[in-house]
Amino acid sequence: LANIREQVIEHGVASPALLEWQRENEPQSMWAAVAAARISERAGANLEAARSYRSAAMRCDDYELRQKLNKQSLISFAHCGTWPAVIALIES
Repeated sequence: LANIREQVIEHGVASPALLEWQRENEPQSMWAAVAAARISERAGANLEAARSYRSAAMRCDDYELRQKLNKQSLISFAHCGTWPAVIALIES
């Protein structure tokens, strides 16, 4: 499971089956939010991806990973032109 999670973070590898498994077995974990973000991003739903990344970052205990997730959230918010959310994330 750790190797799969690493692939999701580093390479954006996520599938609907992985998301479904995460939601059934660890619905409150940051990994469910990361998988949802990657799938949304791949589908072009940048606002949904940004919100999922932000949710994952808020659940993350690892400082470096949290910053990486916040960066992904920022990029996704910017891609969909949601500038107030970008500013709020930068200020937080």
